[in-house]
Amino acid sequence: MTLGAPSEFKTRAQGIPGLKSTYDIEFQSFRPLKPGQATNGALKNGQIDAANIFSTDPAIVENDFVVLEDTKKLFGSQNVVPLVREDSQEQVAETLDEVSAKLTTEKLQELLKRTDIDKEDPDKVAADFLKEEGLD
Repeated sequence: MTLGAPSEFKTRAQGIPGLKSTYDIEFQSFRPLKPGQATNGALKNGQIDAANIFSTDPAIVENDFVVLEDTKKLFGSQNVVPLVREDSQEQVAETLDEVSAKLTTEKLQELLKRTDIDKEDPDKVAADFLKEEGLD
C-alpha cells in the first residue's frame, strides 16, 4: 500500500516511525503530498491507499473516506481552543466558551464543507452557525 502525507510525516514520531513502532505497520511506499486537496484527491483517485488528514476535513464525509480508529493513541488529540491576550480574557471568555462548546468535529466538518467545497462566504457561514446555535 502507498501512504500519502506531508513530507515531515516520513520522519515524525507520530508518522511512519510511530506507525511502525506502535502498530507494526510498514507501507510499501510513501508519497509526500501537501495537506488538503492534493492528499484528498490522491486518496479519492486511488493514487494512494491511506493518508494522514485532519479529522475535521470535510473531504472525509464528502468522499466516504473511512477513518481508522487509533486504538493505541499514537496520534494525540488536537482540539480547537480559543487564544486571546490576557488583558482581553474577561471581556470574551464567556462568549468564546459558548462558541467552543458548540464546535464539535462534525460541526467543523459541516462548516468547512460549506467554505472549502461549496465555496460559500466564510462570514455568512459563521453568521449562520451563530444563528443556528442561538449565539447571535
